[in-house]
Amino acid sequence: MENEFKIREYRHADVHAVVDMLNAGGHPRAVVDGAWNVRLVRYVPVTSKKAVVEDRQGKIVGYAYVADKETSFIVETGGGVHPEYLGQGIGSILLNWAQKESVQINQNAPAGVKCVLQANIFEGESEAINLFEAEGFSKVREWAHYEIHLNNEPIKVTLPEGMSIRSF
Repeated sequence: MENEFKIREYRHADVHAVVDMLNAGGHPRAVVDGAWNVRLVRYVPVTSKKAVVEDRQGKIVGYAYVADKETSFIVETGGGVHPEYLGQGIGSILLNWAQKESVQINQNAPAGVKCVLQANIFEGESEAINLFEAEGFSKVREWAHYEIHLNNEPIKVTLPEGMSIRSF
């Protein structure tokens, strides 16, 4: 199975293939932004390191990123695997890559500081949860995501006398 897939550095030209792969499950998870970057539901810094996994035909079947979130001691990873390729070791390849990249980033952390690799996984992503737990990750907190649809004009705010809002 290892010979069936190869991991390589993400290239800017991969943007549409990565977005198509991430959205293949029927749930929109990514778009191409105006600067031709992959934008996930969750913000990923443009400066993050990225990798893709290709099958033998060169089709992108997996994607991951690692982002230095807190000056080299908290690193975040995320990404996805094409639904038709789940259970074939691609997530493990990407997670192994993310762990190695994180160790490199953590070398810049201040001495004595606890370093971690974290991931934010939605509760419906059972395959990802199982993979991370099998690789020794622990669930450390739960949170709720709230949103409001802004289809209408924002509420007009009356400012106190002497206060103004200026644009940048």
